[in-house]
Amino acid sequence: MSTSLDPDLPHTSHTTLTSVRPASASTYCTTTPNYAARSGGAGRGGSPSDPFIPPGGRERRPTAAPTSRVDAPARARSLRRAAFIVSSAPFRIPTDRMSERRHPDMPEPDRPLDEQPAAALTGGDWSAGVDLERRGDIRAAISNAMVGLKKRFYGKGPERARTYLNDDYVFCALEGGLTRNEQTLVEAGEEEAVRQYRLLFQKTVTHTVTAAIEEITGRRVIGYHSQVTFNPMRAFEIFVLDGPVSAPPERDDRRAGGADAGATRGPE
Repeated sequence: MSTSLDPDLPHTSHTTLTSVRPASASTYCTTTPNYAARSGGAGRGGSPSDPFIPPGGRERRPTAAPTSRVDAPARARSLRRAAFIVSSAPFRIPTDRMSERRHPDMPEPDRPLDEQPAAALTGGDWSAGVDLERRGDIRAAISNAMVGLKKRFYGKGPERARTYLNDDYVFCALEGGLTRNEQTLVEAGEEEAVRQYRLLFQKTVTHTVTAAIEEITGRRVIGYHSQVTFNPMRAFEIFVLDGPVSAPPERDDRRAGGADAGATRGPE
């Protein structure tokens, strides 16, 4: 940078700033603030403040940044066309997956779990490792179905199950059956979290549970309630029917009040 007195304009200074970029000589630019004043206050285009016209030199402009040659409207149209092609393309599921069933171990494999029929609970013997009533009684059939619900849908069955009939009420009590994660939560004081989760599960499978009770009892279920307690662990399934259930007698001596009736028969 050099500073000198302008002979034509005393009391003003003439400043020349030169910047050279090694990449290209075309980026050479000279700035002369006093040139516009010497030339009568008019640079190219009539602007007295145009800094890009050197004295007696050629106008040089800084190199502009490269821009895309595709304008915004054309780019938007291209994106819309691409989106239309993607959205209009048909979606095809692989043939091998179309033949797969959702739940091959269920009576109706193509239906979701919460819509399975009563046979999902009544069609099997779930008594292995569980203390149930003696086979052949309607109460044992209900207990077996409730154990099947826990084993087949929840993941772990109870240790003991008993069902009681009283007029149009069915009361099933299940003992034990906490999963390991539930036991961990209970020991940490999160009993309410386990209770809410279990009640949500029971609400979800209401269709299958009530269908099983109706099939076993021959009555329509008009009310259903589930509850769980801890220490000791007990789960209760309570059903209200549209009429009393007549449990068929198991043996003649029981119907007549034989000697072993009170020893082996549970409370009604």
